[in-house]
Amino acid sequence: MKMAYLWSNVLSFVARVLRQFTGKHCLMAAGSLSFATLLALVPFAAMGLAVFAFFPAFAQTGHIVSQFILTSFAPHIGEGVVVYFGQFLANAQQLAAPGIIILIITAMMLLLEIEATFNNIWEVSTKRPWMSRLMAFWMLPTLGPLLLGIGLSVIQYLVGDEISASALPVMLEIAGFTLLYHALPQPAVNLWHAATGGFIAGLMFEAAKAGFGFYIQNFSSYEAIYGALSALPVFLIWLYVSWAVALFGAVITAELPKWKSG
Repeated sequence: MKMAYLWSNVLSFVARVLRQFTGKHCLMAAGSLSFATLLALVPFAAMGLAVFAFFPAFAQTGHIVSQFILTSFAPHIGEGVVVYFGQFLANAQQLAAPGIIILIITAMMLLLEIEATFNNIWEVSTKRPWMSRLMAFWMLPTLGPLLLGIGLSVIQYLVGDEISASALPVMLEIAGFTLLYHALPQPAVNLWHAATGGFIAGLMFEAAKAGFGFYIQNFSSYEAIYGALSALPVFLIWLYVSWAVALFGAVITAELPKWKSG
């Protein structure tokens, strides 16, 4: 009887999450965030490398981390995107002060759009104070890459490159989603709720990577249609899928307190 009751509650929660995900137009928001991410990806990477530059011990870690992210979190986007990303990043690092300010503004615009989407998911109508927003916005592009670099170095040292190559992406995905759900929403989010949403989103992200890779390798005709430009639509589609997964995990995190209290 207890197991039947538990499964009934779980199914009811899943149905509620699906209703909230569609009712709050998360797929439409994923499209908007995908375009914003395309514009802000290089500024975010440039800010992350600037953080690494302050620490001599991590002088080479920044480029390793950026390559690791592209090859591990988006393994089917093609070599063209990796090459273009490296070129854009090298150009961004040579900008003067006005160009750097524009890059920072571009990155902040993405965070503002993520915050607005999360406010919709958490049903928040009032915005947080500017100082609180700046602290949260500063933490993600600065502390995030630094913690990623430290974690990457420590795990590779402890378990070796062979094991970390398979396990590390999943661990970092879960940690990244958890940080996103815990730090960015305006309401205080319970760490365990954020970790639960991050864990489910991480597993869904891995499943999405496998499914997307299978589709690209077997059914995609983008290369035949677009030729050398095929990497761009493929990358945009992958960003859309990634944000859809991220927002689904956010809905789970936002609905968990209601489920526990209900």
